[in-house]
Amino acid sequence: GGSAPRILSLDDYFLNDDNEYEYEEEMEGSYRASLLKAFQKNLAEGWFKFIIIDSVNSRVAHFSEFWSAAKCKGFQVYIAEIKSFPDTCASNSLHKRTLQDITKIQREWEATPDHYIRLDLRGVIQGSEIEEVEMDEGDDDIDGISIETT
Repeated sequence: GGSAPRILSLDDYFLNDDNEYEYEEEMEGSYRASLLKAFQKNLAEGWFKFIIIDSVNSRVAHFSEFWSAAKCKGFQVYIAEIKSFPDTCASNSLHKRTLQDITKIQREWEATPDHYIRLDLRGVIQGSEIEEVEMDEGDDDIDGISIETT
């Protein structure tokens, strides 16, 4: 295997002194600027070949500067989009974001422009629906693969 990726998360900026997540809307712009600076520093230092930015980016402006900076340093950039219903997001929110918060994000959501390369993470997220995959040689299954789902 290669070296571990560097993960920079916007959520880290919302951690209080007790290391608990506390979202402050009025600080988000400042925290996004700090995240961009940290990212640019990581690019300049060149320690990592793979950098992940973990952040909800409801507007293209939230990630376009990251994309540009990475492209200038020779990185291939991918955008991971995870789509779900607001009530599902609210019920699964690790940070206790309300349905109202998540609905607001959804209303403000801007489509990712076509020139960005997207990763399809449905298999990673929905992977728990597939219990077992067996590779059998000589069976009549298509390409020797049998899949059991729940």
